[in-house]
Amino acid sequence: MVSKTQTDGSISNGHSISPIVEKRQSAIQLQEEKMKICNNSYTELVTELFFLQHGGNYTEFSQFKKRPSQKLIDHLRQTPVFPNGDGRHRSTDSRKSSVDNDNKSLVGQQVE
Repeated sequence: MVSKTQTDGSISNGHSISPIVEKRQSAIQLQEEKMKICNNSYTELVTELFFLQHGGNYTEFSQFKKRPSQKLIDHLRQTPVFPNGDGRHRSTDSRKSSVDNDNKSLVGQQVE
């Protein structure tokens, strides 16, 4: 029996994918589906909010959705639901560094 090492470190015998790889792929696929649903919902809600905040009459909303304004398109590009594109708002490294920066700024302050 010939075993090959996969790029992800798993070993396969050439006939099937290891159960771990299958679970990872399934989890990734599920997460991508959830992100797509979340993104679609976010886009719908932001579009409606944008329309109403800019003085739109709700009876004209369905027409607006078919042909959104350039302002809305620019707004959606500037405020994505997943800014990093990977489903996370901030990486753990950036959170750690921001906490470190906050702690450093507190060290120099005196309590009054």
